[in-house]
Amino acid sequence: MPTANRERNAGSGRSATGASRGGPGGKQTVWIVICAVVAVAIAATALVMTLGSLKRGEDTTPPTEETEDTAPPATEPPTEPPEDTAPPETEPPEDTTPPEPPKPRSPLTNLEVEEDISARRPWAVMFDNIKGAAPQTGITAADMIFEILAEGNITRLMGIYEDFDGMEILGGVRSSREYFAEMALSLDAIYIHAGGSPGAYSFFQKYKVDRIDGVNGSGETFHRDAYRKSTFGTVHALVVETTELAGYAEKYKLRTEHKEGYTAPFTFDDETERTGERAVTVTAHFGSSKSAKTTGFTYDPESGQYLVSQFGGYMGDTAVKDTVKVRNVIALNAKIYILNDDDKGRREAELTGTGTGKYMVDGVARDIQWSRDSRTGFFTLTYPDGSPVALGTGKTYFMLLPMNGTVELGA
Repeated sequence: MPTANRERNAGSGRSATGASRGGPGGKQTVWIVICAVVAVAIAATALVMTLGSLKRGEDTTPPTEETEDTAPPATEPPTEPPEDTAPPETEPPEDTTPPEPPKPRSPLTNLEVEEDISARRPWAVMFDNIKGAAPQTGITAADMIFEILAEGNITRLMGIYEDFDGMEILGGVRSSREYFAEMALSLDAIYIHAGGSPGAYSFFQKYKVDRIDGVNGSGETFHRDAYRKSTFGTVHALVVETTELAGYAEKYKLRTEHKEGYTAPFTFDDETERTGERAVTVTAHFGSSKSAKTTGFTYDPESGQYLVSQFGGYMGDTAVKDTVKVRNVIALNAKIYILNDDDKGRREAELTGTGTGKYMVDGVARDIQWSRDSRTGFFTLTYPDGSPVALGTGKTYFMLLPMNGTVELGA
């Protein structure tokens, strides 16, 4: 029947729909729901565990095989600070570079020099010293200067040189007196002069003085300087050429080194404090008359030197336009007198025996005594208590005054 069939078919259709809800498609939906619930549960569990670990301060990093095997066991925190493992401080390595050896020093001044010159003989040069011949040429380079009366009230100078310090000429060169030759010989110097008194030539012969004479010699190392000739006159223009002296000495076989065992006659002391009378200015009188020659010294505290003056002004030098400066000033009184039988008023000096004098250095002065046993040796200088006089490092100006000569000190 047609109506019944439609009803059955309709029922069959509702059954099919219900079958599809409970069939395979329905099972899949159930599993998805179950998995979602499980995942949420696992996530919640993990979250709870993480939060608990954070509260306990535990490391939440998942362990790996490497960290599980090598992780150090937990230890208690140290109760004392860890021991300092920094390397100990060490002293800087010692400098093993050998120090530079001290420079050699001049035996006449104690000043440093570039090479050892202790075995080298110095040069002694005679200078004219009248007002009309001053200033001299090259006098500032002298390591020592001697001033002694030569005739009447006129003095001569003798410069002692270890080195000429670039001075090509020295002058004006004048004649010798035997006591100047004595001083040159006592320092074992080669003596340079232009003529001399009869007594000087007798002394040269007797003591075999090594010398170069600009008058009674070859004259090879001398000439008349044009400037000095036009300024001071022909007599005061004779100069010695220092660049020729070594060759001259070799040519004429002059000994240029000290003999073995020679010792310079000076000692030096720059450590001991200098005491004595104030001597900022010093005036040496070469006699008691008003016409007596005078030489002055003015102490300069900045340089520690005395500036030398004469003839109303400083003692200059035509070669360098400078003033003669010295550290030490020594004035010795001795028997210096005019020869009775000499028509030119030449002088003689007795420089052996004993005597007195003054020593000026660093602005102070002290009395000293001198002694000399022979005409070939230098003075022995002592203080009144017998202690030796030690010079200050630097140049020295020696004056030999007659017995009536005096030294005036000023503050």
